Order: sequence, then structure tokens, then C-alpha cells
Amino acid sequence: AVRLLGAAATLREQIGTPHLPTEIVDYERGLAALRHALDEQAFASAWQLGGSLPLEATIALVGQ
Repeated sequence: AVRLLGAAATLREQIGTPHLPTEIVDYERGLAALRHALDEQAFASAWQLGGSLPLEATIALVGQ
């Protein structure tokens, strides 16, 4: 999940698409739950890995 969120954050940044105001609360809540479930290093590593994936690899990850 963290890899996908990292990939999505990078894609949103690249295309200039911010979260909709109606998404922010749920997005932040989900991030907080993931940060709580993982130690900071694991979260950061997964986020960075996701953010560095090419689009095709991200699509493949979604299919897993």
C-alpha cells in the first residue's frame, strides 16, 4: 500500500494534480494508519521505492 501511495504521490506531482479537498481527510487518515503499522524506516523505504517506479511497474503492482 505504501509503495502505491508513493507512486501515486509522484505521479500527482508530475502531472500537477493535487488531492481533492474531499479526499484529504481520508488520505491523511490512511497514511497515519500505515505509519503506525510500520516503523519509520520501512515506511520511508516503501514510499521511496514506490515513488521511483516507472508507470508500467506501478500498473503491474496494482494488479498484484
